Amino acid sequence: MKDRFDYLVALDPEALKNSIFEGIPILHVCGYIAKFAMMLKAGMKHYPEHLGFLFRKNSDGKTACETAFTKYGKDETFKAIQECIPADADHPILHHVTKHTPQYLNAFTMRYPSAIYLRDEKQRAFHHVALSSGTNFKTDAIFILRMRDDEIEERDPVTDLYPFAIAASAETPD
Repeated sequence: MKDRFDYLVALDPEALKNSIFEGIPILHVCGYIAKFAMMLKAGMKHYPEHLGFLFRKNSDGKTACETAFTKYGKDETFKAIQECIPADADHPILHHVTKHTPQYLNAFTMRYPSAIYLRDEKQRAFHHVALSSGTNFKTDAIFILRMRDDEIEERDPVTDLYPFAIAASAETPD
């Protein structure tokens, strides 16, 4: 089955992006963790900039990641994710987690600690994305105080604001 799937995806990688089953993106409807991992791996091969559609939302607003955690449990899902997106990979996964599934930020940060130093496609640092998405740092109330001087002095390439100004202008400033 895997060989056939890989063959069909190689013929039309767009199908990973466009396939919908009963109104639901294909990565959300995998019946088994092995199928989820197979589709995520294919997505990473053809669409690494979208992290294999791991954070694509369904009509209920849930990401494929959230759906997998519910279906397969955290341990099995993280095992599959880490097989497809290794911890030492050069993908800003924490940027995506912060934007789409902030409730899992601590769990992803433990598994991808070096990703906090990566930049996204717009050259944004993790703290720029986290602050602009309105992430609530109740678990670490001194987030800005713990930033290095060079991080505090760096303007966000998207908003041209300093980190403290990003935090103050976020949709849900705390």
